[in-house]
Amino acid sequence: MTTDRGAQDIKPARRGVDRAGIVIAIALALLAAVIAIDASRIQASVTYGMGPQAVPYVIAIGLGVLAVGNLIKALRGDSRSARIWISVPSGSCLQASR
Repeated sequence: MTTDRGAQDIKPARRGVDRAGIVIAIALALLAAVIAIDASRIQASVTYGMGPQAVPYVIAIGLGVLAVGNLIKALRGDSRSARIWISVPSGSCLQASR
C-alpha cells in the first residue's frame, strides 16, 4: 500500500480575532447589565415568589450567555458563515448567507 503524502488534512484558514464580533459581544453584555440593573430597581411587593423582576432577569441572563458565546467565537476567529432561513408568506423559503 502506498500513501499519498500530498493528501493531508487541510484545515480552514484562520482569520484571527474578529473585531466586529467583540464589539457585538460587548454591546450585548452592556445591554444585559442595563436590563439587570433596571430590573433590580423595580419596586413591587409580591406575595408569591415571582414578581415583575423575573422576566427582565431571564432576558438579561440570556443576553449574557449570547455575549459570552459571541465573544468566544470572535476570539477563535471562526470563519464559518451562518446561514439563515427566512420563511415568507408564500410558503417558499429564502436563504441568506452572511
